[in-house]
Amino acid sequence: MNSIVIGAVIALTMAQQTDTTIATNGATRLDLENQGGRIHVMTWDRDEIRIRAEHSSRTHVEVRRRRSVIAIEAESRRGPTTIVDYEITVPRSMDLILEGMFSDIIVDGAEGDVSAETMQGNVTIRGGSGHVRASSTTGSVRIEDAHGTIEVETVADDIRIVGSSGIILAESVGGSIILEDIDATSVEAGTVGGRIIYAGTIHDGGEYFFATHGGTIQIAIPASSNVDITAATIYGSISCDLPGAPQSFRRGERASFTVGRGGATLEAETFGGRIRIRRLGASGGGEVR
Repeated sequence: MNSIVIGAVIALTMAQQTDTTIATNGATRLDLENQGGRIHVMTWDRDEIRIRAEHSSRTHVEVRRRRSVIAIEAESRRGPTTIVDYEITVPRSMDLILEGMFSDIIVDGAEGDVSAETMQGNVTIRGGSGHVRASSTTGSVRIEDAHGTIEVETVADDIRIVGSSGIILAESVGGSIILEDIDATSVEAGTVGGRIIYAGTIHDGGEYFFATHGGTIQIAIPASSNVDITAATIYGSISCDLPGAPQSFRRGERASFTVGRGGATLEAETFGGRIRIRRLGASGGGEVR
């Protein structure tokens, strides 16, 4: 018992904290690299950046300016840098490039371009416009209220995009892709082992593609959509309750039909799963299960 308490006291004694605020002086982008530790970026209405970080006594945080870019990176007097937990506040419109190795990344309230990439950790982005990119090798990615071109990649975990608009590109190997309350002109979502859920609008002339090898595909769109639909599954089944859809589908055959006037294109393909296309708001339509 005593050894545990003493160890905790020593750890607290050696922990260091960086807390500094700098003027942006015209800088429009923040670059941050972190080997390990949490990254949390928040926003405010000041033309300043506040950097708070917790780290070991032999690690210090370097802040450099390269023209319009402010770069932050931890360095150590000897050997590799240790774990650094960042809490950074930036102007709302500032672009962000955040990279971590063993890091969870959280962004709140951004209104500029956001790029967040980690090897081992989860990524959560609330906000972002223009170009929003997120990727994780072992963790999940969640995007909320983003607008523009949204690109997301995961290997082993899920992707969830909520309340977002623009162009969406989502790809996973082992995870599911869940898109809720979406207002996109173009969507391309593909996963090998997971399921795909889409609940959102269909824009006239828009393009929507969903593909999974082993999972199911659930699509919920307005009954008033004008879209040409193609659905194909080898071992699964197809069902659709939209106006103009066939009453029944033959298993193992590609089905093509038009809802409304057509014009937009929607393609859904799965090898082993089923495809369900429903009216948005109908019972079972857009449910996440």
